[in-house]
Amino acid sequence: MVEQPLPTWNLEGMARLTEKYAVPIMADEAANSIHDVFQITKRRAGNSIALKPCKHGGLLETKKVAAIAEGAGFSLYGGTMIESTLGTAVCASVYSTISEFAFGTELFGPLLFKDRITVNNLRFENFELIIPDGPGFGMEIDKDKVEFYQR
Repeated sequence: MVEQPLPTWNLEGMARLTEKYAVPIMADEAANSIHDVFQITKRRAGNSIALKPCKHGGLLETKKVAAIAEGAGFSLYGGTMIESTLGTAVCASVYSTISEFAFGTELFGPLLFKDRITVNNLRFENFELIIPDGPGFGMEIDKDKVEFYQR
């Protein structure tokens, strides 16, 4: 799969690449809103969409983006914007409600951070994230850490 090979504005070029080559073309930076994804799918400017809840404006908008992509026959990829433990738990929760990710998901953000803003940590087993269970997406905020890191 080739991720966003052209600038976000070049949907015509993305469509030509998609038509010409067998390798899947993923719209990422161009796929910010439901309106963007509608235009991408309508023009066949790729054949897969990168989901990122922070980019789409939240969980409900991410579900709408996924529904538009799925309805148009586009494959999905569950991306990361290098979120914290809390953000990653939120992404995992919404991704778990989507039926298929042809290109998988990558939720490795917390593995890159030296610290976290939650009391509990995420569990990774056998290269999989165990989706937390419980209130607050299964994560308890560490109020002292949030205060420490505020600007």
